[in-house]
Amino acid sequence: MNTLLDGPYDLTFDSLQNELPKSRVGVFALGHVDARGTFRVQRVGRDERDLQERLCGMIGSGTMFKYAIVSTAKEAFDLECDLFHKFRPPSNIMHPDRPRGSEWKCHHCHQLHF
Repeated sequence: MNTLLDGPYDLTFDSLQNELPKSRVGVFALGHVDARGTFRVQRVGRDERDLQERLCGMIGSGTMFKYAIVSTAKEAFDLECDLFHKFRPPSNIMHPDRPRGSEWKCHHCHQLHF
């Protein structure tokens, strides 16, 4: 996976505590490393308040994660859209939602997703 995401790391409480700062906006990819050593994305997402907390709640839903800490909710939305369109992860049934109250559009498909 050639992105700006750090990792992969095991999706465990200890790994999340060691790798991620608390209370930071960020984006993640859940997946696994295949026999060839390639990270296979199964799901992408974001959190606009605390990425570490969000991923702690996802322990058991994947084996590994990659992540990026970003400065703003808009940056997180844009990067999540980038990952969604690049990888079409099988566990993401729908396009990423935009935050409530925003009029942000995905710069790939130019739609207002709710």
